[in-house]
Amino acid sequence: MNIFLNQPTLLRTIMGPNNNSNEPGDDRSSITGGKGLNEPDFENMTVRAERDSDIQCKPEDRYFAIVSRRTAQLARSLIAIGYSNNHFYQKMIGFPTLFKPIYDCQSGIYISRNAMENERDTALRTLKDNPGYLMDLVERGTKVGDRLWKLSHGIKKMDFSRKTDEELKALAKQLFIDQCETCAFILIPLSIQPWLESRLREELKKKVPDDKTVEGYFAELCTPIKKNFHVLEQEEILQISLEHKKTGKLDLQRIKDYIDRYGSINYKYGIGTAWTAEEVAERVKEMDDPEKKLEALRDVHVQGDRRAIQILKELDDDPALADAIKTVRSYVWFRTFRTDAISHSLANALPLFEEIGKRNGLTSTEVIECFPSEILTSTFPSRQTIHQRQGLSILQGRDGKMYYEYGERAAKLIQEVKTISGFKESSAEQTDELRGNIAFKGRVRGTARIVLSNSELRKVNKGDVLIACMTTPDFITAMERASAFVTDEGGILCHAAIISREMKKPCVIGTKNATKSIHEGDLVEVDADSGVVRIIQPSKK
Repeated sequence: MNIFLNQPTLLRTIMGPNNNSNEPGDDRSSITGGKGLNEPDFENMTVRAERDSDIQCKPEDRYFAIVSRRTAQLARSLIAIGYSNNHFYQKMIGFPTLFKPIYDCQSGIYISRNAMENERDTALRTLKDNPGYLMDLVERGTKVGDRLWKLSHGIKKMDFSRKTDEELKALAKQLFIDQCETCAFILIPLSIQPWLESRLREELKKKVPDDKTVEGYFAELCTPIKKNFHVLEQEEILQISLEHKKTGKLDLQRIKDYIDRYGSINYKYGIGTAWTAEEVAERVKEMDDPEKKLEALRDVHVQGDRRAIQILKELDDDPALADAIKTVRSYVWFRTFRTDAISHSLANALPLFEEIGKRNGLTSTEVIECFPSEILTSTFPSRQTIHQRQGLSILQGRDGKMYYEYGERAAKLIQEVKTISGFKESSAEQTDELRGNIAFKGRVRGTARIVLSNSELRKVNKGDVLIACMTTPDFITAMERASAFVTDEGGILCHAAIISREMKKPCVIGTKNATKSIHEGDLVEVDADSGVVRIIQPSKK
């Protein structure tokens, strides 16, 4: 059984499309998981929550805070629409959605546990009738994500000076449609992750007598089945750095091409800025032994494939185990791919939002703090209202609509949602030791740097220990400099775990409270051999 996926179209996409090609994803009618529905009505989708009951968070729905992510208004609107609106969700996933997600402007994302369990259970029932269903989802999600990336890359290169307002809106609407179709896949990897992990362990236990060996195999097999965007970026900048070390010269054209392809990594869900040539040049100059690092990075992925083959052979090429390995490794890759496509496509489309803003007296940043309906109908609120909503607002995707409120009423609604969902603001525990899960073994000491958003990445110096709620691809520059990673959230398939294995840096994940219990400047020891993080010397501040 083939335990690998076909090569991705992503690299061709970011290099620039071949106008004569017919790449996967170009045929929109072929990408569907369920019955086609009517065209989405973005223009009339947004509704002001005039009644408290318009934001629905019922105790019986078992809402909980799933992750903490800063997002621009446009990004969280499109994400919420993608998996709460059946035009997109049923078309992509193949069955109706029960999700009614709630987002606040303070990084809170609240999901119904009932809806998440329904997604898992319905997916697994579908899997019984169609054994290829989970891999079909990966293929479908890859096609729509590639298509989104390709569209946005074309938008990035466009000259908007001669385009009419209606042509700009048509481009924006197609971008929003492709975004929402990609966003339909946002939770399915998380919903089925416990089952994927359990299934792989069960298949291993059928062949392996002791738990320690099972866990060793399990850790080796939880690697991406192919290279994600950040790995391509790492390879490229290491090659630039290697050339610089050999010649003593910076290839400015190559740096320019690098920024064109990868500069958007610093941009996540509408937040952040693209790298500048000066920043890239500084990274290039600072890199130690790029030849060794490039070889090690490539070896990680070769070894991942090789070990998967070796382990399968050691265990008699069992077909059920082969399928479990392929599915887990595919979802490790897909989990990162889907968010990469969402974030980088918004970054690529910034010139479009800049042009729309210019024609409406707004900046591109203000445009992406607006709703899709406002952009498509040119009914922008005042700048004051935009900034008020940016500072305090709440929205919910529900029943094909998107309900929102801002200001004092939003503060009241956010507090009610937090109360019902059982959300508690974490506070610093009086402890000098935290425990979590081991993502990559090793032991180091370093100065703690608490990073809560990508605006704080620059404070991480070489040898520091990066402490975060969770890392995302835009953290990559800080992760290069850090000696170890510690996170509040995450499992063995999370971004921090994947990067720690690629960079071979100690990593402890799922500590729950590291960002509160550890303070900026503390001297800490990351003992990833035991899954323990110790505060050796508190900061004097």
